Amino acid sequence: MFGGHFFVDERPINLLKKPSIYVFSRPFNLRSVKPRDTRRIYTTALLKASMRCTENIRESIEVINDNGEPYNIELSNGETVCVRAFQWGSKTLNVIFLFEHKKNFTLYAGRFTSSGDIVQHNLLPCLMRENRIDELYVDITAYNITEFNLKRKACREIQELLSDSDHKKFHMLIDNFGYEDLIFELVKNEVKIYLDPEYSTEIFKWQQCLDQFCTDQAEADIILVNKLAEDTEKQFREDNIISIKLTTDSRATDSDHLRIVKYTFYPTQADIFHTVFLASPVGINPINQTDTIPLELCELCR
Repeated sequence: MFGGHFFVDERPINLLKKPSIYVFSRPFNLRSVKPRDTRRIYTTALLKASMRCTENIRESIEVINDNGEPYNIELSNGETVCVRAFQWGSKTLNVIFLFEHKKNFTLYAGRFTSSGDIVQHNLLPCLMRENRIDELYVDITAYNITEFNLKRKACREIQELLSDSDHKKFHMLIDNFGYEDLIFELVKNEVKIYLDPEYSTEIFKWQQCLDQFCTDQAEADIILVNKLAEDTEKQFREDNIISIKLTTDSRATDSDHLRIVKYTFYPTQADIFHTVFLASPVGINPINQTDTIPLELCELCR
């Protein structure tokens, strides 16, 4: 991006010795990343606190405000990229970035799914009305998911599962960042949830709802885990524990000991269409270089 070693949401390469800049719109596991004088890392304060990394790496991360204030980053060739970060409407750790370079605007939406709320900031609707967004980056991993209200349906299915399974314990697999919105909804519906110690609590502190979680595993309806038991059938038979897995994989099947709930933290087709429609960019780029932008999205470009 920007003709140099400027990366967004890419894991830093330890062997890369050239001056490089990394910007993160979502939390990453950077525990294997080693400090380098030639590398600069930027993200928001909330994301910095949520990153899984060594303290040396955390201290080296520079903070961009998430309220749309401009932040200038100097490239290795002396040029400047103006960066703005936006958190409005997001109940996950993900943010949206607006980059300005040589009077061109690049909107990096990534996995952000609250595009309807994000335009409340006065700068973005102004740029969109004036057709000023040149390039848009979106994650189209879940573009084939056409259902609406996945979060609401998943919450209802989980609550029904709890009510129909007296005296059973539940472990729900949360093996990545991004499920925060669903967890918020369950907590709001008075489901007692116990957080795995490995799970970052920064987002819940930020939303001022950490005290709504259960602090005693014995009293919890659901225990969030970052790894399911190797033998979930044996765990069910011996400990009366039912495992819950969140996925949109059509090959996944239910059983007595493993329940499949359809959900994804990636933007679905409706989210992506909304973002592209609002941005009306000149061009669209997938986050994953191996993906191909569907023709119907290209037709929304100006």
